Amino acid sequence: LLLWIMCSLSPTEIREHVLDSTDFRTHLLAWLEQCHTGDFATGSKSDIDEHIHQHRASSQSVSQDGSGECVINDDSTNSETYRDPTMNLPSCPDPVIFTDHSALEDWFRNMLMESDDIIFRRNQHSQQHSKGCKRTASSACRARYPRELFDSTIIDPDSGAIRFKKTEPWINTFNHLLSYLLRCNTDVTCLLSGTTVKAVIAYVTDYISKAPYTTDSVFSSVKSV
Repeated sequence: LLLWIMCSLSPTEIREHVLDSTDFRTHLLAWLEQCHTGDFATGSKSDIDEHIHQHRASSQSVSQDGSGECVINDDSTNSETYRDPTMNLPSCPDPVIFTDHSALEDWFRNMLMESDDIIFRRNQHSQQHSKGCKRTASSACRARYPRELFDSTIIDPDSGAIRFKKTEPWINTFNHLLSYLLRCNTDVTCLLSGTTVKAVIAYVTDYISKAPYTTDSVFSSVKSV
């Protein structure tokens, strides 16, 4: 999904405003940090892992997703008290959340916990990599992992480039609500430079022009599911 915001500023205009206006910079960063994040919401990676394992014993396998990115998948089954969120549809919230602030807070907290579970299962890049992201053992990862870490969101005073807060090196940027709804590996990025825009256009063009799946590969996928 490529979302263009009507009447928005160009990347160059945004960069100029970021460098010139403290008020604009503060409001822009606050908005962008609500749009996407590169970290879990309810704890660190080890916290999420421990929370999941409190419900059942799990096993992990490394699989290949459709984009060729090597992703860690947790393929453990459901238990009586736990449902794998990647294998079940999201629950419809109780209408009471629209009138009861406490109920809304409870739902939002549970949504973040479930979203973190999904991110832990589907958005982690394998530290062992694969042929899809590394042609040779010494080559750089094509998916740019591990990602550079920042204790807080900062702005390069010379270029105006924004470096968002990030404490988890092996997951990309995402939106918690979108992950909760789609329940799969997602990547949410704000296009703040001409280079990024061109890269995304090239990626989308290449992706939609891929050859269709063969009958054998379709049946193989059905069998594995």
